[in-house]
Amino acid sequence: MTEDKTAPDHGAEDKGTSEPPAEANTRTWFDLAQANQMLPLLRSIVKDAMNLSQEVSQTRTRLEAVGLSHQLTDVDDIYSGELRSIEASTCELSERLSACLTELTDLGVNHNCDSIADGYVDFPSSLDGKKIHWCWNLQDPSVAHWHWVSEPCSMRRPLEPELVRAATTPVIDDEPQSSILA
Repeated sequence: MTEDKTAPDHGAEDKGTSEPPAEANTRTWFDLAQANQMLPLLRSIVKDAMNLSQEVSQTRTRLEAVGLSHQLTDVDDIYSGELRSIEASTCELSERLSACLTELTDLGVNHNCDSIADGYVDFPSSLDGKKIHWCWNLQDPSVAHWHWVSEPCSMRRPLEPELVRAATTPVIDDEPQSSILA
């Protein structure tokens, strides 16, 4: 992973193969080896985020159904307190999910709410001067897929041997350089 000097320091050792110019943006780029090195940490964060995302979604769906039927009765009873308690708990879960997503962002990994619910994260990179994402899923033992930046994780492709060789080239001027693109 290579970051510019203005990026926040998260205590992780920079294992990039070169430093970007001082005027570079805070964008983080990963070669394939760097992405795979992050997986032990990411497994824990993504698993938590995935579980929290699913729990928040399911609880909100149930709350909407129960809240609507409870609203129709317009009675402040023991169930009103229970609903408020569940809503507060759901807010706490949402805050924990937000903290997981912030942690992923701080590490330079891309995610969105739809993909994180399914355990997907992306590592920004480039090949032949074109921006791509190495795509990893919690069920994958290693980073073994990629997709164009404009595509969702559902359109990811397996890494071909030529692409893997090209993906190990050094980082120059804040973007990985390569000459092979499928």
